[in-house]
Amino acid sequence: MSKKQINPEELYDGAASGTSQATVETELGLVFVPGQVDWNHQYETIEDSIEGQVRKALDNPKIALTAAGLSVEQLLQVRVYVRGEIGEHIEPI
Repeated sequence: MSKKQINPEELYDGAASGTSQATVETELGLVFVPGQVDWNHQYETIEDSIEGQVRKALDNPKIALTAAGLSVEQLLQVRVYVRGEIGEHIEPI
């Protein structure tokens, strides 16, 4: 198996902790994008509202996929985890 790690400049660089924004399994062409938060490239949260945080956290995989030469139309699965009581946040999400 051969893999390539991708860390676009717009997103925080996870290399220091052994992660990347996307990992491409080059032989099969599979791309794995890890969990995302609303951090920018300086590890800062920009949005205060849950709506803004969700929007930013969902925009980040788009950036990583684009850097890997793909788009969201090619996604097979997305999982959303919410910290706290889901009932408080489900409407804006």
